[in-house]
Amino acid sequence: MVRPLSRNRWIWAIIGVAVVGALLVSWARMAPVRPPPKKVYVAFFLGQGGYSLSWGIPYLAWRARKLGMETEIFPYTEIQKSWKSIVRAQAKGYKIALVGYSLGNSTATYLQRRLKIDLLLAVAQSSLAHNYRIDKRNTRRSVLWYGPDYLSNAGLKNGFDEVNFVDAPHLWMSVDARVTRNVLLELKELAGREPERSRRW
Repeated sequence: MVRPLSRNRWIWAIIGVAVVGALLVSWARMAPVRPPPKKVYVAFFLGQGGYSLSWGIPYLAWRARKLGMETEIFPYTEIQKSWKSIVRAQAKGYKIALVGYSLGNSTATYLQRRLKIDLLLAVAQSSLAHNYRIDKRNTRRSVLWYGPDYLSNAGLKNGFDEVNFVDAPHLWMSVDARVTRNVLLELKELAGREPERSRRW
């Protein structure tokens, strides 16, 4: 036979439930609330030879889209088209990132001198190309990954906020995990999906 709870036990049971509920509410209020991700538009710029030689650019664009970002891929010659796309994205409130590979960095660094850019990521700038200095008034953050040969070793004195050496051939630079991993981390940070400076080199 089950004995009913006495009145005092009922009171203590109710008090216990109330205390646990209050603790849970307090914990929920104290727990950090992550803001929703920011809207990010990423313009990727291919090097000479287009898709056939810029192997990592389509992969990075695909990964960025999987993260909910708007992306477009441009040949390095399409300055006007990419300019218009960036301006349209800015008008819609998007954060703007430019990612260049090889000769694509000529276009990316040119655009950041004329447009407000939140993030510029340059992979394997070529010493054979014209690469523009970083305009700190327009570009909030800029990162360079450079390699050991003349096709990848430019930009060291162009004012990048962060410069990283990758011991890899030019054609491998855009798919090297040390590059792709950190490019994606930079984009995640811009979108607010990762705490700043979370990258590991």
